[in-house]
Amino acid sequence: MAAIFGAGAAVLLLAILLAFETRDIHRANGLKSILAAANQTLGAIGFVAAGLLLLGPGLVMALASLFGGYAGATLAK
Repeated sequence: MAAIFGAGAAVLLLAILLAFETRDIHRANGLKSILAAANQTLGAIGFVAAGLLLLGPGLVMALASLFGGYAGATLAK
């Protein structure tokens, strides 16, 4: 799914979860985040196994993404 939709997959997952799983937006959003993280992790493992990902820059980008997400959520409060 990551190769096809990229970041848009999270929006599609949320819509699907709200339609079929639960009507609670907070529960659906949490589940969406877990599923999207698992999807992206499996995709990264696949790229590393195939030798298509440089670990150094990839780790820097992952850490920057984690920090940016945390900082963004903190500032949005």
